[in-house]
Amino acid sequence: MDGKCSFLVGDAVCTPLDVLQDSQYLKLWFESIGSRIDRFGGARGKVIKYTSSSFERNIRLMDSVELFSERLWAKGEQDEPFNCAFSAVLSSATGLLLAANSEQVDVTDLLEFVLLYEFFYAKFGYIYLYRESQVYGAAYGMGYYSPDECHPMFWSRRSEAGKWAKAKRMSLDYLYLRDVFDLNCLGQSKIKAFPEVQRKVLEDVVGRYGEVEERNGFVCWALSGDAQEAARDELIYHGLLASYAID
Repeated sequence: MDGKCSFLVGDAVCTPLDVLQDSQYLKLWFESIGSRIDRFGGARGKVIKYTSSSFERNIRLMDSVELFSERLWAKGEQDEPFNCAFSAVLSSATGLLLAANSEQVDVTDLLEFVLLYEFFYAKFGYIYLYRESQVYGAAYGMGYYSPDECHPMFWSRRSEAGKWAKAKRMSLDYLYLRDVFDLNCLGQSKIKAFPEVQRKVLEDVVGRYGEVEERNGFVCWALSGDAQEAARDELIYHGLLASYAID
């Protein structure tokens, strides 16, 4: 698939996940975009043809679920997890990741879907959305760096991708945003976790750049272009972005 993809990451898991039960919401997403689930990630790391029986049998052995739409290319011509226009991951370790061909589903479409269901805004205290190339963007959402043509091995910003995962391993992620994205949705649990001084800085920057809307308990902050870069620079200066502050 050429061009950009739309990504939504649900981070800061507020309550435990039951991946078998909670996967119903991923299935609702596939229905909402008019796509069927063709394959899923099995218990032994293989991508398996989807049937209800094989899915339920495998998923009971796992703490994550991965769902993929139909292949775009013949089997073997592309890595299976990326041989699709739509995919969804729900993991106790990394949270939620929705990925879609941006020509068919925009980041705003992803957010509108998630805000329809209490499950999402009750489970996740921090949601962010961005447009990226398929391989890099999916890996970034899971917390690691995967080079591609747009982000080569010696890309100068390669270290940023894994710093959020490092902050989480150190149990310091509550002190940071990951970065400034196209859409940033902050639940009250995320906002209140910041120490008072840092929270005031964040609230000031959010108030001065981009557009802000409160929805279902989230502060939804949208910005791009010069406003995004200026907001990022200020938050880097104050040490509030994990992608730049974590060593």
